[in-house]
This record gives sequence, C-alpha cells and structure tokens, in this order.
Amino acid sequence: MISYSKQNNYLIENKNYTLISSNYFFFIIYGTLVSIFFLDFFNGYLNLIPRQITWAAEIFSLILFMLIFADLAFYKLPIKLNFLTCFLIVWLFISVIGVVINNVKPFVYFAGVRNYFKFIPFFIALSIYPLPLKLIEKFFEILILISASQLLFVIPEKIIFWGKSGDLIVGTLGQNASGTLVIFQLLSFSIIISLYKCGYYTIKKFLLYSIPILLSTFITEGKIVFFILPFIFIISFLGVKNLPKIIIIFFMGFIFIMIGAFLYNFIYGNIERHFINYDSTLETLGANDISYAKNERLRRISQVRFMFKNINHSTYSKIFGYGIGNASDSYFKLSKGEYSKRFPSLGIDKVLLSRLGWEFGYSGIFTFFCFLIFLYKYKIPHTNIEFYNGILEARKGIVIVILFSCIYNSSLIINPISFVFWSYLGIFNNIILKHESQNF
Repeated sequence: MISYSKQNNYLIENKNYTLISSNYFFFIIYGTLVSIFFLDFFNGYLNLIPRQITWAAEIFSLILFMLIFADLAFYKLPIKLNFLTCFLIVWLFISVIGVVINNVKPFVYFAGVRNYFKFIPFFIALSIYPLPLKLIEKFFEILILISASQLLFVIPEKIIFWGKSGDLIVGTLGQNASGTLVIFQLLSFSIIISLYKCGYYTIKKFLLYSIPILLSTFITEGKIVFFILPFIFIISFLGVKNLPKIIIIFFMGFIFIMIGAFLYNFIYGNIERHFINYDSTLETLGANDISYAKNERLRRISQVRFMFKNINHSTYSKIFGYGIGNASDSYFKLSKGEYSKRFPSLGIDKVLLSRLGWEFGYSGIFTFFCFLIFLYKYKIPHTNIEFYNGILEARKGIVIVILFSCIYNSSLIINPISFVFWSYLGIFNNIILKHESQNF
C-alpha cells in the first residue's frame, strides 16, 4: 500500500505503483492544466504557436492512460465499481451498439471516443490512487487561481473590443471561447461557495476569489450567468443550519446579481432588450427545421428540435442515435461525421444535448440525465475534514451548471469544461471511497 507522511501528509514514494513512484502523475496533472488553460490562447488568439501544440493535454491524457493500464495489468491495482464507473460502462456500451448498428467508420468512431472520453484517464487516476489531502487541496487551489486570474485578461480584452460583441472576450481560453469561459467560471464558483458553506473558506477568502470570477463572467456578455447564478446561491443555503451564514449567502447573491445586471446594462446597453425579445424567443423555441437558422447556423434550441426530428426516422436511431462521432465535425477530413458533412453549415454539434441525441439517441440522453440527477441527489457522507465536505457539496452546483450548459454549448466536449468535470468526479469518487474504507 502507499504510505503517508504524518509530517506533511504527502505521498511517500512507493515502488508498488509505477504511476505514483515515478512522479509522472504530478507532472501530468499540472502540465495538463497549463495546456488547457493557456495554449489555446497562444494559438487561436495570439497566433504565436501552431495548433498541434494545443494537443498537449490529450497527449498527457494518453500517457496517463498507459501508466494506469500498466499498474492495472502488472500490479493488480484494485478498482471498486460504483454508480460513477457503472455510468461510464453503460455509456460506452450504448456507444458501441450505435457504432455497430450504423456501421460508423473507424476514424469517425475514434474521433467520437476522443471527444467524449479523452479526459476519463484523469477520472480513473484521481479515483483509484490514494491521494493525500494536501495534493487535492493544491489542485483545487491552482484551478481556482486560474479562474480568478481570468479577470486580468478579460478587462484588457474588453477595453480593446469595447462596443463589440462579448463573444470576443475569452480570457486565456482561446478563440471563440466566450461561452466556455462563462461555464468554467461558474463551475469554479460552485466549488468556492461550497467550500465557504462548509467552513473551509472564510468570508474574506470567499470574496477574494468570487469577485474576480463573477466580474469576468458579467463582462463576457454571457446571459446564461443570470439564469444559473440564482440557482447556485439557492442550493448553497439549503441545508445550512447557521442562520447568519444563510443571511450572508442570500445577501451576497442579491448583491452579486445586481452588480452583474448593472455592469451588463452599462457595457452592452438596455438589459431588457437583450433578455426579453419575444419574437426571437418564440421563433427559437418553435423552430424545428432548417428554415430557422441564424447566419446559416441553427440556434441553440433549434439544434435540439432539429435533432429530435431527424433521429425519429427509425426505432434504432431513436434508441441509439446514429453512432458516436457521426454528427461531429473534425479537424481531420477522415474523422468528420456523416451527418456533420450532410449539414455542414447548420452546426448540429454545437450544443451538447443536440450532439448527444444525434450520436447516442434517447438511451444516451436518458442515461446522461439520470447520472446527473443521481449525482445531485447522492447522499454524501459527512467527514471530519471541512475541505472534503465542501468538495462533496460542490456537486450540486456543478450539476446545475452542466444541466444548463447542455443547451448552451458543447460543454463536456470542450477541453476546459471536460477536464474540470471529470477531474472533479475523480476526486469526488476518491473521497467517497476513502470514507467507505474509513481512511481519514
């Protein structure tokens, strides 16, 4: 077994597990963080590095997978099945059936697997290795610092592009990543407020991180923040028995949303015009064919309606979709999905719910949403470590953010969001397994 140091609670090198003893794990984790949150900025935004360098995160993930496989094969590293691992198995099983039924081309299949499962090695590694408390704390601290530091890039970007669309405000996440930035910031905020709720963060530290994170989301023109943020605050004070803390969370929620509305109105004009456009809303909600495209691309809800219309052609396509990767665009010509090529200008893969329907059918959509609901309602254990309690509690806010993101962008296909989500689930799983083995 891997041993712990009582002095600093870090892992002591042990030759039983190749991954831990070689220190590859630490290098891969932090190398991936840098790759995901900065390389796309240098490539797509500043044009300083070639696109191929931005694949570093996926190379790290592949290396991690090989090291885990080596441990599983040669050292018989134990894996315990629970609802998280069972979900992945079921989801992979559905994807295989869809591929077989639809005779999906090998390159398209591998591109689809890459899209959905490229950061699963981080989930596995963070689940099965007995990680020490300080390592987990450091991981989230770095993630939150990256999130808070986005304001340093968002402000000059907004000054440069003043009077233009908020879509140009991307922080360090690269070209066309405004929506990604909003979802990433809200995921980070869900973790921060949960750590405050459980007593790990003081009010000062909570505000120190929350203010720059939320300010950067308001500046991006991401209207979805005004729908998600109230939910995060509401679920944060549910179950809190400390009345002063409930009042503080409620008050901060009100203040933050008011500040956001003021900033949005100041930067982008009449907030009512942006949020209450009845003609546009009715057109979007009622759209079910390609005649409701905006600039030749389907709007978000239109993509979902268009997907449902097309997968209802047969019983097989209803249940299993058209196969993983078959509705996805790709950088490589051989990996482009058949339906992506059939509707090249409509952007049928730009919203996660639409993509799930095309490629997994109703069974995939049902499995995914059942997983999120189960995760939200999971009865978490109460530990004697405030940090663990905060991380476990953060699942509720994270589920809310992912649910909304399903009709906002491709979320779990996009590197920053996918990496944060699967890494969080791995650490969540790790804490649960520690509790079950009473290894606190």
